[in-house]
Amino acid sequence: MSPTIKDVAQVAGVGVGTVSRVLNDSPLVSSETREHVQQVITKLNYHPNAMAQGLSRRTSRTIGVLMPFLTMPFFVNVLQGIDNVLLDTNYDLIVLNVDKPEKRQQYLNNYVYSRRLDGLIGVTVPFDAAEVERLQAFECPVVVIDNRVDEFWSFYVNNTEGGQLATAHLLALGHTKIGYLGDLHGIVRGVPNTPEHRYSGYLLALEQAGIPPDSRYTRFGIMSEANGYALTKDLMSQPDPPTAIFVYCDTAAVGALQALRDMNLRVPEDVSVVGFDDIDVARHINLTTIRQPMEQYGQHAANKILDLLSGTVMDSGQKCFALDLIERGTTGPLNVAV
Repeated sequence: MSPTIKDVAQVAGVGVGTVSRVLNDSPLVSSETREHVQQVITKLNYHPNAMAQGLSRRTSRTIGVLMPFLTMPFFVNVLQGIDNVLLDTNYDLIVLNVDKPEKRQQYLNNYVYSRRLDGLIGVTVPFDAAEVERLQAFECPVVVIDNRVDEFWSFYVNNTEGGQLATAHLLALGHTKIGYLGDLHGIVRGVPNTPEHRYSGYLLALEQAGIPPDSRYTRFGIMSEANGYALTKDLMSQPDPPTAIFVYCDTAAVGALQALRDMNLRVPEDVSVVGFDDIDVARHINLTTIRQPMEQYGQHAANKILDLLSGTVMDSGQKCFALDLIERGTTGPLNVAV
């Protein structure tokens, strides 16, 4: 089998992008690195495919964004950050809605592997090992948001820490019967990391407080305002309901608050509620929530993809943003009369 560009990169101890820049005679590679890579190319007897090289040099001036559920406020905010950066460039932006894993593969085939994109930003997309390897082989610059992929630049938060932060806030207010409304774990959306990590943080905070988890207090579904409403009604209709609820995202928390009002339950006197994201509506409804830097994700990712396209940065890196508890009016001390 003929050696590949990935083989050259591995033997040379550099990234695939560096080998590509050497092959394309980029001035951004140091003379020492260039000489070393060329020696490895000679040693392995690597011959780049002329057609592939021609394709790789062809530019579409288009950057693609893979993301699920485009109308959800989290994704809208991230996209706004990306668009704000690319607005002042000569790159077009194409948004690809991938609410199912098979659709993601279809878009990768139709846009990335057919070289119709110069770069790709994946938002809450769990690229598997085979996809990572193929993206590297096609030398497509990739940046990841709300997930960590070691082979690509990634911008994310510690969602386990976020789940702990939200639950610990309720514990500190004296609540011990804490409900959780969570997203289905990756099966429907193809997004395994974020939902599982926030739920893990919830469980970890309870464990640290010496409180055993109680399945009566957890409900799961695809997170939306309507499902937040329905799941909260179901959760609070049981005997001995929770006195506080941590909701996976602010959108579902809006529905949860409406359900509590319709059940004549006062917030926070009867039930405290914490959301996650700090979308615009959270301020208007005075929702206590965990803030993550949604628009900053987009800005950082867009700037990084431009850096990768210009060859001014290395092939991968990680940035984990801090999370903040924003305490507003939907949480309060346990009412001992409840």
